[in-house]
Amino acid sequence: MINLTCWNIRGLNATPKQLEVRKMLLDHKLSLVCLIKTRVRFNNKPLVVNSVFKDWDMLDNYNSHGLERIWIGWDPKILKITKISEMYQIIHYNTCIMDTNDQFRISFVYGSNKDRSRRALWESLCSNQQGSPWIVLGNCNVCRRVDESIGGCSRITIAMKDFAECLQASKLDDLRFSGFLHTWCNKRSNAFISKKLDRVLVNNEWLVKFEHSEASFLPPSISDHCPSVVKLGLPGNKKNCPFKFFNFLLDREDFLPLVESVWQEQIHGTMKFKLFSKLCNLKKALKTLNIDNVGDMATNSIEAKAALDACQLLLDIQALDTKLRMRENELINELVTATLPTFSKPSMADAIEARSTLLLVIMAP
Repeated sequence: MINLTCWNIRGLNATPKQLEVRKMLLDHKLSLVCLIKTRVRFNNKPLVVNSVFKDWDMLDNYNSHGLERIWIGWDPKILKITKISEMYQIIHYNTCIMDTNDQFRISFVYGSNKDRSRRALWESLCSNQQGSPWIVLGNCNVCRRVDESIGGCSRITIAMKDFAECLQASKLDDLRFSGFLHTWCNKRSNAFISKKLDRVLVNNEWLVKFEHSEASFLPPSISDHCPSVVKLGLPGNKKNCPFKFFNFLLDREDFLPLVESVWQEQIHGTMKFKLFSKLCNLKKALKTLNIDNVGDMATNSIEAKAALDACQLLLDIQALDTKLRMRENELINELVTATLPTFSKPSMADAIEARSTLLLVIMAP
C-alpha cells in the first residue's frame, strides 16, 4: 500500500511536533511525507531531518525561500523521486513506484497569503498541465466556493475566481475525500473562522490510473491545519470492484459513437479472443467517458457524504448556528442528488431500445 501525506505543520523546531509527525508516519504507514511551513533554519536542518525522516531521502525548497516553506521526505526503497522545478510556493516532482514501475507527477503547494502573489502559483500549475497522472497536495490559501468557509467573507472574491479559473485551465479537481471538510480554523472563541484551504487535486489521467485512490483529512492535532492522507489503492492492495454501468450514459449523444468506434478496432486472433478484447477495451472507454465528461457517480456520492459528515460534526459543537443548519439541509439534498443517478433504472422501453441499438452496432460487420 502506497500512502502519501501533506501537512501544514506550522513549525517543526519543537520536539513534540517532530514526535507527532513521526507517529503519524508510523501509524499510517506512509511512504512519502510533505511538511509545509516548517520554519526550520538551514543550520538546524540536519538535526530535525534525522529526527523526523531518519533513513529517508529528502528534498526542500531552501533555494527558493530562506525559511523553508516545503519539505518532502520519502522511503527510497518504495519510491524514486526526481525534482522537475520549484518556486517558493510549489515544487513539482516525477515519481516512480519501485515495485510496479508506475509513474506519476506530484506537486506540493503552499500558496501565498497575498492574492496577487498566488497568481504566480496558478501560472505554475497551468503551465505544468500535461497528459500523465498528476496529483497536487497542499495549502492553497484560498477557498474554492463560498460554502467552504464558516465566518469571514461570505461572497465570491476575485481570489476565488482566479483559483477556479486555474483549476479549469489545469484540468484539476478534488480527489474524493473523507474526514474534515474545513481544514483550517483560527482557533478563536470570538470571530471564529474555519475554511477549506488544504486540498488534494488530481487530473483525469490520475483517476484512470489510480481509480481507487482516496484522500482523508485528519484532525489537526497540534497544528491549525488538518493533514491530508492519500491512499493510492494499487491493484495488489485493494478489493476488486465489479464494473458498474451507469444508466445515464445511455442518454449521452457520444455514447453509441464511442461503442461503435471501439467495436470497429482491428484485433487479430480467435473469435473468442476478439470478443473478450473488445469488451475489455469498451469497459476502459466507458470508464474514461464517465470520468472525463460526467464525473464518477460513486465519487460524487462519497464527497457529498464527507461534506455532510463534516458539517454535522461542526453542528455537534455549534448546535445553535443557523447557517450550519441550512448548510446541512443543502448537503443532504446534494447527497440524495449524487446518489440517485447511480441507482436509477431506465424504463423497460428505454432498456429494450438501447439493447437493440447496441446489438446492431456489435453485430455489424
